[in-house]
Amino acid sequence: MLFNWLFIIHSILRVSTEAYPYLSRNENNGTMDQDLLIKLFKEKYGSKRVLEHSIRIMDGRYVYISDEVGKNANQSVIFRKIGVGYRRLTTAILKPPKKLSEDNIDTSKWQVDKEALTFDSYATTMIEEMFISGAVEISKQASAKLLLIGLGGGYISTYLHHNFPQMDITSIELDPQMVEIAKRWFNLEQGEKHHVFITDGVKFAKRAATNGTTYDVILLDASADVPKSLFIAPVEVFVTTDVAKNFGKLLNEKGALIINILCAHNSYDRCVKELHRIYGTAFKFCTFKKLHNSSNLVMTCTQKPAPSGLATLYENFANYAKYNARVSEKWSE
Repeated sequence: MLFNWLFIIHSILRVSTEAYPYLSRNENNGTMDQDLLIKLFKEKYGSKRVLEHSIRIMDGRYVYISDEVGKNANQSVIFRKIGVGYRRLTTAILKPPKKLSEDNIDTSKWQVDKEALTFDSYATTMIEEMFISGAVEISKQASAKLLLIGLGGGYISTYLHHNFPQMDITSIELDPQMVEIAKRWFNLEQGEKHHVFITDGVKFAKRAATNGTTYDVILLDASADVPKSLFIAPVEVFVTTDVAKNFGKLLNEKGALIINILCAHNSYDRCVKELHRIYGTAFKFCTFKKLHNSSNLVMTCTQKPAPSGLATLYENFANYAKYNARVSEKWSE
């Protein structure tokens, strides 16, 4: 089987590039053309391959890990995803090998691209909001202190840790299984500037607030399927005035609380009203953004209004033009 597939690759690469220009190699660096990689992936696996299935996580759900072809804004890419039913818990882009060979054709061995923003995910909007809110300086040398509750596959923390090495990141995850998934499939790394703790996020926030700890940004990305619950994300234990007030105590004067929102049965009007009611007890400003290519919303709460002009500055800084993309728009009922 492997021999036959390698023979197909060899045959394809011999095809005249005049007749099939999309099969050519990049002349500047010798890397394989992205369209060719997508073509070869589909020939071997179809549009999607499941790497691991039926992984039981703490809340009783069964998740799977897959590599699949998709669009990231205007670019065709191969994603790695944690899926549960029809939803995705984490999405990251894979970094293809520079040269295809017998040793590296298996995508399960590929690394995630730690420099790529995923416009197929709410995570990119959460990252945007850190900077657009004014909580974090728009600079590669930003030295912000971050608290991330809900690690998932670790895409957000991995992206920030890799691209902003001066950030001090604390990630909280309740489920040890998710930490193992993040290490195995999403290249999660810990170090002096990134620490992962397996503990309860509500209790951690309460202890930290009592101890006087402060952060520049809190990112809340915790989800669960609970029957008859209005919220899938955030988990309803985070939708209380006590939690909101603890988060308020944990943030410095310019700090921002950024929350991923996914509502059961698309009941977003109800979700937004409830979150605004609860978090309005601890924050003066709460805004909601609709996402690039997702049904989620993102809420950002602060004590001060966001400075003007930061959206355009961030678009240029993050090279959104490369993706033909813009920052997320405000959500309206």
